[in-house]
Amino acid sequence: MASVRQRGKKKAWHALFRDAKGKLVERATKAKTRREAQETAEKFERLARLSPEMQTVRQVTSVLKDLHLKALGRDLPQMTMRSFASYWLDTRETEVSPATIWFYQHAVSLFLKWLGPRADADLFSISREDVVRFRDAEAKSVQPRTVNHNVNVLRMLFRQAVADGWTPENPAGHVKPVRLVSTERRSPKRPLSIEELGRLLAVADGEWRGMIVRGYYTGQRLKDIALMRLGDEDPLRGVVKFVTSKTGKRMLVQMHPAYLDFVLEQKTGDDPAAMLHTRAAAAVQRCNGATSTLSNQFHRLLAKAGIVQPRPSQKRKDGPGRAGRRQMGELGFHSLRHSFVSHLKDAGVPPQFVEEMVGHDDSAMNLIYTRLDPVVARREVAKLPDILAPQSVA
Repeated sequence: MASVRQRGKKKAWHALFRDAKGKLVERATKAKTRREAQETAEKFERLARLSPEMQTVRQVTSVLKDLHLKALGRDLPQMTMRSFASYWLDTRETEVSPATIWFYQHAVSLFLKWLGPRADADLFSISREDVVRFRDAEAKSVQPRTVNHNVNVLRMLFRQAVADGWTPENPAGHVKPVRLVSTERRSPKRPLSIEELGRLLAVADGEWRGMIVRGYYTGQRLKDIALMRLGDEDPLRGVVKFVTSKTGKRMLVQMHPAYLDFVLEQKTGDDPAAMLHTRAAAAVQRCNGATSTLSNQFHRLLAKAGIVQPRPSQKRKDGPGRAGRRQMGELGFHSLRHSFVSHLKDAGVPPQFVEEMVGHDDSAMNLIYTRLDPVVARREVAKLPDILAPQSVA
């Protein structure tokens, strides 16, 4: 049975009790009288001796609240899953990029939606089983890689909750990732052929036509193309200048003659800060830097051109989204970057020159590349085919 004794110069009351393993434990009670100390000691012992089968969240929380009220004279503060998620996302905004925040928000919102009314219950009540069941539910509708990313976001959130003292353990800490089979691993996009590029341009509207032309003749990524401004293109010098969003590399790309003619034919204003692709730029900004909306639009263009099969459009039973996993194809906007590299190499341009023109991601590799003279670069870029020529359209 629990007992009490006074310790120290201030004669503070301490509880003595044994835990579930029989180990003697001593803990301060912060009680003013022997009677209060004895009551607290008995509650300490009751909590410590609860068997795993009896240690329900409700029982433990009830004892903790009672002890907190006795010690501090006020109720134990409550932090719900939803309120802590909101707090955590707010603190991360100053630490990561807007695109990453958007990704965090998406993962957390999926978990809160899956929890339903329990999202407004105490954070302490979320268990490892909840995270596992959420993982398995998501695995039925999205790719394993996406599921694992979402679980990792929850792992970071609960890690902070543990550090802040809102929950004793991380329920996502030991949740295993969904297995990636060989067919689901990321594979590089393949290049688009000249014939496929012609079919794609034939079905694209004005803005997408411009993005495809710029993507092919600069070899740059979807986000950089979508956010291009009028001032990035200098037709008088025949160059394109910008800083890549992924690597922060300053790029100077020589214009292909067909690209230059295309730019000169466009009706533009005088504001160098004006977006060249207003709808695409708005989509990227609306998604805090993410390009998933544009990627889906480009896939629909590929399907319209008869290059790929359309994705299924049936909705999930529990809300927006497709009923099955989205299949990762070998063709996407990034295929234009691969086409730029592949077609230059096919034309006999040395590989090191190609990597320099496309802007290789690896800074260590860039150290061995020769800086191209603008005249040489212009000559090499001109070896790309004219995808705007009528004969290139099937």
